[in-house]
Amino acid sequence: MAQYWVITSQASRRQKAARLLSNVRILHMKNSEKFDSKKKDIIERIRYIEDAIIKGNEYLETGKHANWQGFRPFFTDKVRDGKLLPPHKDWVKNVFIPNHKKALRKAEEKLEKLN
Repeated sequence: MAQYWVITSQASRRQKAARLLSNVRILHMKNSEKFDSKKKDIIERIRYIEDAIIKGNEYLETGKHANWQGFRPFFTDKVRDGKLLPPHKDWVKNVFIPNHKKALRKAEEKLEKLN
């Protein structure tokens, strides 16, 4: 019975090695797909951030996009005489745009690391 155990363990080692190699190939293929999806997600994020920066600049110049969802406050809207107030231009200039530029820089760095 001991000899039988040795033979089966050697055979199972070969089978395990073969399975391991096939799993490594599958994982490599899946990882490359993951990198592609990660790149795709980061590129989408970059587009969204660039669009937000453009809308912020347009708001500062012309007042356009005052009711855009990206400018909405987290908790409560500012209301005066029953009307919703647009975001303060100083907030857009000093907080919104710099934060989005920083996020854009970080997203671009992550994309470079994946390449």
